[in-house]
Amino acid sequence: MVDDSSPPRLSCTAFADALYFCYSPVHQLQTLYRSGELDDCAARWRVLSKCLALRAKPDPVAEAALTAAAQPCLWALRSPDEAATFWRAEFPH
Repeated sequence: MVDDSSPPRLSCTAFADALYFCYSPVHQLQTLYRSGELDDCAARWRVLSKCLALRAKPDPVAEAALTAAAQPCLWALRSPDEAATFWRAEFPH
């Protein structure tokens, strides 16, 4: 029987998919065309390994790590009035 009261576990499927796509010919040729070199996919390996490491930890520890890593949205930092004041000061013309 499945316990529906527990929160869902962190899923690493999206990170595994991104790593798989990184090694595809489409991505590699696109990267070669844009930057002149192939993508070694190291950043995607790091993200996937961090996700898998978080999944191995108990739920409270993983949740604390995820909330500590979460950053506030850039656009939520200023109210519309604050943003307008900043905009006028930055671009007076």
